[in-house]
Formats: sequence, structure tokens, C-alpha cells
Amino acid sequence: MGPFGSLIILPMLPELRTAFTTSTEAISWGFSAYMFPMAAFLLISGTIGERHGRGLVLRASFGLFVVASLLTAFAPNLGFFLVGRALQGVCNAFFTPLLLASLTDASGPDILGRRIGIYSSFQAAGGAMAPLVGGIAGDTNWRYAFIGTAVVSFLLAVGTKSSSSTRPVTTASFRSLVRPKVMFIGLAAFFAAAGPYGAAVLVGLKARDIFELSATTAGLVILGGSVSGLLVAPSWGWLLDRQGPRRMSSLVMAGTFVSLSCVGFANSAIVLTLTWIVTGAFIVGIVVALQGLAATAVPENRAGALSATMSFRFFGHALGPIIWVPVFTNHATSAFVGAAALGLIGAVSLWAASGMTTASPSPAPL
Repeated sequence: MGPFGSLIILPMLPELRTAFTTSTEAISWGFSAYMFPMAAFLLISGTIGERHGRGLVLRASFGLFVVASLLTAFAPNLGFFLVGRALQGVCNAFFTPLLLASLTDASGPDILGRRIGIYSSFQAAGGAMAPLVGGIAGDTNWRYAFIGTAVVSFLLAVGTKSSSSTRPVTTASFRSLVRPKVMFIGLAAFFAAAGPYGAAVLVGLKARDIFELSATTAGLVILGGSVSGLLVAPSWGWLLDRQGPRRMSSLVMAGTFVSLSCVGFANSAIVLTLTWIVTGAFIVGIVVALQGLAATAVPENRAGALSATMSFRFFGHALGPIIWVPVFTNHATSAFVGAAALGLIGAVSLWAASGMTTASPSPAPL
């Protein structure tokens, strides 16, 4: 639901722009309005889940996501639409940290990377479905996408049991997150998200505004990157177990820079699709490396470390369109190359974090 909810609007931006009689820059806030609140609440969401029970907090989050999706679906103007998107983002802040923390608890260190890779492939599946569903909704009625999201969220709220995690409720400390390793992982996540990981927005705009593809076709173009990520994520997890985060992250960051720059120079819809498919395969490797490091950084507050580092990531996601959409409007290729370059800065932070030791238990709870 997290990747699905965030990416679903990308292929329908022109329809939303027309529906609310606004500009491309204004409607791109539909993406950022989701990301900023989610990033803010990620600073505390994992620790809240550890303190009050992961399953209970997760179930409540799915329930509130239903309300947020309906508010977005029936928004009478851009203001209400952005409020609905913001509330969706708040709920999404609780999904991945709590689920991934429980997965880490259930995995041995020798297979953790592979399991995170498989988890990331399911995340990519959500991201893969989003542009396709969003594109179809854009060609019919964009509101259908959010009504469908509300229905699925309701089923998840009903189906999620409060006892979904066997880990007991703890007095997890916010202070335990104030560690150099957590900070460097967060910085790596920020630059990767503000740059290459958020480039799907640019791909959607290039498909629609430069190559004049339909919403459904643009959704299929974006889908290609998500599908490739879905397929290769378990392999990145295997490589993480075998080579460690430092070597693995260097490979994926370099590959992302080259492939995303090629996306910027694509001179046809076919080349755009092929280069984005390759880029998507590298980008999911960044996610696997970041989540693998964050999941083991603070064992006594696992979900808190995951959510805190993800906060940096989604602040980057939120800022990405604000930075690159105006650049794209003036010179599309420069936007892609600039986004790719930010990934190299993230690589330096990830390299530094991977060389630090795991945090020791914190002192008194804050």
C-alpha cells in the first residue's frame, strides 16, 4: 500500500491538472503532499509501534488510510485533494517500518539480506501496479483509483490482527536513534530519494509531455521500472548477504547514475522504456541496501531505526519533484542527469555508514 499509494498519481498528472484547473508545478504537490507528512511521522512511527504493539498500530493505520483515500477520491478542489494525500502519507509512515522490523526479528543474520530482497520485491510489486492502475483511472475517471485504494485498505484493516507481531511491547527509546550510523544511513536515503529513486515523476512527465503518450501507456512505461525491480530485488538481497553493504551499494549507485542519465537522453518512447527498465533494476538495489543497514543499526529499537532513516528518504522523495520539475520544464535532460548525480552523493554516505559498527543498547529511555 505504501509504494502503491505514493506512485498512483504519476501517470494521471495531466488529468488532475485539468480537473483542478491548475499548473503542472501545483499538481505535482499531490506527490509531495503525500511525502512530507509521511517523512515527518516516520521520525516517530517505528518507536510508537514498538511501544504500543506493532500489530495494533498497523491495523489502526490501515483503518485511517481508508478515510484518507475516500477524502482524496471525492475532493471537490485541489485543497481537499492535497489534505487527503497528506493524511494518506501520515498513515503510510507506519506500514513498512513495523512490517520490516517484524521480518528482521524472524530472520537469521545469514539470510536477512535475501529476505529483505524478497520483501522489497513485494514493495516493487505495489509500485508496479500503481502506475498501471493510475493510468487506467486517468483514461476513465481518476477518482476510481482512490476508491479502489480505500476498499483494499479496509480489507487490510479487517484482516490485520493486533497480535501480528510476537515481539512484546517495549519501552523503546527515541534517544537510541541519535547515532552516527543512523544519521549516515538517513543521509544516504535522502540523496538517493531526492535524486534517482524519485525520478519516476520525471519519467511520467517525459512520457506524457514530450512523447505525448496516453495516461495508460505512460503508466506502462513507469511500470517497466517497477517490474524489473520486482524481479531482481531477491538477487540484490543475495548479493547483500554475500558481498556486504559496502560493495553492493557501490555497484548499485554507479549503475543507477549511468542508467538514469541514459533515461534523460532517450529520444523515443521505446528507448525511454528500455532505459527506465534497467534503471528500475538498479534503484531497488539501493532500497535493499538501505533497509538492510537500517534493520540492524539499533537492535533494541529496530522499527524506530527503520522509520527514522526512512524519514530522510521520504523527505527526499517530497523534495525531488519540487527541485526537478521546474528544471524539467526548462531542460528535461538536465533534470535526469542532476537527479542521477544526487545518487552519487548518497553513495558516499552509504559507504560511510556501512563501515560503522552496530549501535550498542541505549541508556535510559527518553
